[in-house]
Amino acid sequence: MENTIFVRVDEVGGWHGTEHQSRFGEPDDEWVEYEVVDGEMVSFKEQTPSAYENGISCYRLEEGNGLVKLVEYLTSMYWGWEQKQLTIFRGELLDHEGSDGEDLATCTATIKQVKAADILNQVEELMDDLEFEDITEEEYESKLKALAAQLIKEEN
Repeated sequence: MENTIFVRVDEVGGWHGTEHQSRFGEPDDEWVEYEVVDGEMVSFKEQTPSAYENGISCYRLEEGNGLVKLVEYLTSMYWGWEQKQLTIFRGELLDHEGSDGEDLATCTATIKQVKAADILNQVEELMDDLEFEDITEEEYESKLKALAAQLIKEEN
């Protein structure tokens, strides 16, 4: 599926565009991007290539459902998103899933990067409103689609 639009969460400044590749899990306090091995600077990726997914972990942004999946994933991992960014990018869906069942894709272009809390708090609120029957299923879907459309809109 070429030209699909995806969403993912990153550390602020952690997105590497078309060169991005996802790792399994988050680095811990001992993790360093580069270290000296036998007198040469060696990247973490060169030291442990098996620590990387075969693509970019993400969710399709179709009609907002990817935003819901992202919130569900993050809350299941007890991650906060106050210091994170959402990365919206265009790419191609790969034919296999990531280690946590998420989509894997390649990136052909970055659409935008926005503060994660601004969007994910809205999604979480919509999910709560639906669960407590404060809005109908139709209103919920309409608001998710509108939020997704806002994110997909490319900045000039």
